[in-house]
Amino acid sequence: MPKTYIFAIGGTGARVMRSLTMLMAAGIDGLTDTICPIIIDYDKENGDKLRAIESMKRYTAVHNIVQAGKAKLDITLTNNKTPFFTPEYKALYPDWCWDFTLPDNQKKFKNYIDYDGIGKKAIPTSYLVDTLYDISNNDVYSELNLDMEVGFQGNPNIGSVVFNELKSDPQFQTFVNDFTPGDKVIVVGSLFGGTGSSGIPKIISAIRAHNNPTIKAANISVVFVLPYFAIDVNSKEDISIKSSIFNSKTKAALNYYSQSGINDLINNIYYVGDKVPTRVEPHIGSKTQKNNAHIVEMISAMAVAHSITIASNETSTARKYKFNAGNDIEVGIGINELVGTQADWDKNIFVKNIVHNLINLVYASRFFLDRVICHKDITSSAFYTDFKFDGLTLTSRSNNGENKVQDYCAALYEFICKDINAEDNPKADGLWQWLTELHDISHGAHSLKIFKLSCDEICDVIDGNELRSNKKPFKFVGSSNPTRKPLLTYDIFVAQINIAIAPYCDGANRISKKPKDSYPWIFNDILHVMAEEIRKYNEAELREAFNQIP
Repeated sequence: MPKTYIFAIGGTGARVMRSLTMLMAAGIDGLTDTICPIIIDYDKENGDKLRAIESMKRYTAVHNIVQAGKAKLDITLTNNKTPFFTPEYKALYPDWCWDFTLPDNQKKFKNYIDYDGIGKKAIPTSYLVDTLYDISNNDVYSELNLDMEVGFQGNPNIGSVVFNELKSDPQFQTFVNDFTPGDKVIVVGSLFGGTGSSGIPKIISAIRAHNNPTIKAANISVVFVLPYFAIDVNSKEDISIKSSIFNSKTKAALNYYSQSGINDLINNIYYVGDKVPTRVEPHIGSKTQKNNAHIVEMISAMAVAHSITIASNETSTARKYKFNAGNDIEVGIGINELVGTQADWDKNIFVKNIVHNLINLVYASRFFLDRVICHKDITSSAFYTDFKFDGLTLTSRSNNGENKVQDYCAALYEFICKDINAEDNPKADGLWQWLTELHDISHGAHSLKIFKLSCDEICDVIDGNELRSNKKPFKFVGSSNPTRKPLLTYDIFVAQINIAIAPYCDGANRISKKPKDSYPWIFNDILHVMAEEIRKYNEAELREAFNQIP
């Protein structure tokens, strides 16, 4: 089966991978079964990269348990939608990352290029280097003295020199050896920093110039992430990265890609940005560089999905798409709108399916958290009895993996990760934290305004579309505020999940004749079917409300 290789470059590439992981968990129809992330960042301890990897590990833990369960069944899916956690993350390298361990004597750029040796051997060349790079001893602005252990710090003129060795790197050969006809390549990175803008053209050139015709003919899509955040000017920390020149750096990169012919080597190009940047605290790199999830990263992840499932495979003329890219950066002639504004998402089938699947995952997660793991009001339900949940601690793994459905519940709980304090906590990288960050009001008009994550009742999860009766409000005992009756209740979820499990049942035996190791697949599937049916529920009093959801 075809695979998709995703070269995620720099901190932005890692943040896009985090968003893609959440969308894959919800289900993306038409995605290849195998995704091969290749995370490239010289900053080994980059906080954004570490949280992306943690999310991918948790996704993989759930995926592996579910797929092992599927292997135990001769199964026919109960619907035509993609179940939760379907595609595989294949690792070509440990933690999906290229290893960029620099020798101690090459961690500074001047040592990497042997600046002192150049001065002794070729004085004119030394003068040229002095002209091209800042040679001061200033710890913030010096380019020759740049410590590359924390990345290129917004200097593509340094990154392009280092990335020039990429095509001869043994790790690139690992990718080449794994590539088969029909596989796709996607490259993701920002154009306003140092790592992405310098790495993108080197990867594309290395593939197109390869002597293996299969590699050379690969279908390549590129997601150019344009400026979408800005460094807080009120910060006291002095760093070399200045957001005042983000746009000019982006224009320079785009002009180079166009004039050098790089764009002609790409099948599909995506421009994704934000004209109103979000202010972020400055961080030079390492673990402190950990920005909140942003709608631009989610849209970039959707661009990745779009290039796999929909975009043209023609190599002669690149298809171009954009989201919120300012005309002062990228002229919009001949460029298609990828998703339009959030108000128009219901008119775009591709976007609508992704949003619907995300709604399904949030509904399933709320039901799982509010009822299943706490054994609340479901102990007499058929599905609960079928899986023998009674007495199990569903937030912890079983002893020696002896109970696979308990292991699935624990892994799913870790992936959702709703109740963990996010502040300085490396474990707070789950679905709920990601959604919370996307809803951050500091993003302004471009926050994700779909869910009401802090609501007490599941009927209120869809922001602005609370599923409550319009009939005369009534008061709960002891309450001074009238409350409209919920139309969507947990009882409806229980009824739907009991219906969803029916295809797996064998008469009075229910699922007892099925291999117990298959239970994770069954439970994952019925959670998905339950949520899908709830979202499009046909009961007359709910239909109108659900039709309002984009």
